[in-house]
Amino acid sequence: MSVSASISRAARSLDVTLSTCLQSNVVSDVWRVTRRDGGSAILKLYHNGMGNEAAGFDYLDQFGGQNAVTFFDIRDELVLMEDLPGPSLGDFARAGHDAEAAVELANLARDLQSHAKVTPDLLPISRAFQPMFQQSFDDLLTSAQRAIYREGVAVAQDCLGNQSCLRPLHGDLHHDNVLNTPRGYCAFDAKGMIGDPAYELANAFRHPRGRPEWTTDVIRAQRVAVIWAEALHVTPSYLLSWAMAKVTLSIFWQLRRGQVSAVEFDHFETFAKARAFF
Repeated sequence: MSVSASISRAARSLDVTLSTCLQSNVVSDVWRVTRRDGGSAILKLYHNGMGNEAAGFDYLDQFGGQNAVTFFDIRDELVLMEDLPGPSLGDFARAGHDAEAAVELANLARDLQSHAKVTPDLLPISRAFQPMFQQSFDDLLTSAQRAIYREGVAVAQDCLGNQSCLRPLHGDLHHDNVLNTPRGYCAFDAKGMIGDPAYELANAFRHPRGRPEWTTDVIRAQRVAVIWAEALHVTPSYLLSWAMAKVTLSIFWQLRRGQVSAVEFDHFETFAKARAFF
């Protein structure tokens, strides 16, 4: 891959040497780089500013490396962060340790919420859901899918209307956004949001990636709901309501892109059946 002039300038400005391109798209370029001291780091260059991702960096930076990635430099369009070794918590789960991974994720979520403070520009989760209430996709859905989607929208409205304790949130905490390090599991790739504590692990029910036989298993959903609800100080039923709301939001964004994965409707029904158990 050719090296763009912009990423070369970014590397020079941060006094690092480009090593390996990890990602390149219209939003950003991500490279593994070498610092002057010989250590490895990750350089992310945004092409049109950080947008709403800036709040995620501020959220993670407050922890000073405790339970989260550390940053060497954060600028308007550049981020230089530590190169966490891994493997991910998702890798650990996929290797046959789903139950243990659920406990580790619960512990991490609890620790983050115990120490998180309000940082700049956190996105209220109510605002994240707002576009879903303003656009219909009835013509793109089967009658069965339409019924699920409408139920999900209603559940989301109910969840948002019942928020009582707003907390700073990672905003996308799940198995594949957590890496193992010498100092324990650390979160990265935060959205930086504020809202109901239960939202923090609402998306985790759909993870780890690549194991739909787990994420559509009602008994598994019940089991992890108990573990995660205890860590977040909510009821399993309430947490599963948020899981239903979040998968509906994911369906919405997929519909806006023109195609939705059928497994998402299976996810919704799985979480609904699991919620009915409690």
